[in-house]
Amino acid sequence: MEKGACSSGTKERQSNIELLRIVVIIGVIILHYNGEYAFDVVAQTGINWWILCSLESVFICAVNVFVLITGYFLSCTEKRNLWKAIELVVQVILFSSLRYLLDAALFGGAFRFRGLIMAMIPNDYFVTLYIVLYLISPYINMVFDRLTQAQMRKMVFLLFLLFSAYPNFVDIFQIVTRRSWNEMSSISMFGSLGGYSIVNFVLMYSIGAYLRRGKCALCQWKTCQLLLLWLVCVIGLIVWNYSTVSSCAWHYCNPLVIISAVCAFLLFKRIQIGSCRIINTLAQGVFSVYLFHFFFLPHIGIEEFAVGNPFILLAHIFLSAIGIYGLCWCVYWVYTKITKPLFRRLSAQLDLNIDYLK
Repeated sequence: MEKGACSSGTKERQSNIELLRIVVIIGVIILHYNGEYAFDVVAQTGINWWILCSLESVFICAVNVFVLITGYFLSCTEKRNLWKAIELVVQVILFSSLRYLLDAALFGGAFRFRGLIMAMIPNDYFVTLYIVLYLISPYINMVFDRLTQAQMRKMVFLLFLLFSAYPNFVDIFQIVTRRSWNEMSSISMFGSLGGYSIVNFVLMYSIGAYLRRGKCALCQWKTCQLLLLWLVCVIGLIVWNYSTVSSCAWHYCNPLVIISAVCAFLLFKRIQIGSCRIINTLAQGVFSVYLFHFFFLPHIGIEEFAVGNPFILLAHIFLSAIGIYGLCWCVYWVYTKITKPLFRRLSAQLDLNIDYLK
């Protein structure tokens, strides 16, 4: 029986995937542009709403893409370094504190010592779940090590069925019947949680691991076929969101959201750009962009543009997202110049590498 094996490869960053990470984090900025501000002032009629809805449907797969990429690249090693988890938590604390202080200093936000202490608490669902996944993922890898190609395919399909298709059916059933059926859910007694759960992270990690190790049928599709499938998913999400069961359209565990994430990854995987230093350098700041972009969004006049000319709205969305990316990258550059030597020295003195095979 043929077992899945990790393909050998260089440690050099793949710029096509780094480019995907840049595009996806710009998508995250757009999602928060929409969800936190624009949707609040745009009526569910007119072209502006359709613009926001379309962009939301295109980029709602962003978190899934990030976790899938993690599964693809971490699925071939059982070694983990606790310093990476510590660095993430420290960065969350410092960036959250910096946002709080800058808001008070530059925009007249209320400053209270208690508020600063609260800002220092690393209260971020993505970082928490990502660290948990990072620490348990070697055991997921060990499972894949022992499976044949057919067994891997069955396992990933079963995970998709149990933790995406079925819980979304329960969500839709609740909306249609106007009753709570949460205890039927395969994820929690509180329902699917919209995919904001370690269950969805494990599912996306497993899909990424399968794409690396297994022989996925989608990998054999032509580029035009993958692009068509991705487009069908996006259009499906737009239509779904306009339906009577719209509240679960943009759940991270929605099958269409997951499939669109897989399609996006496979499409970018086929881009042949070699190793581009500019892309790789810009992509290094992706996590910092995620942490710090919230600081800029309240101060760029989103509500005003959201109800204005649709062409100007589109320009404002993308120019704002790209500009915020650039500003956040500058913050990242300063942060790394200060902290990188410190973390390098600490990690040299205290070895926190974990080999799960020992």
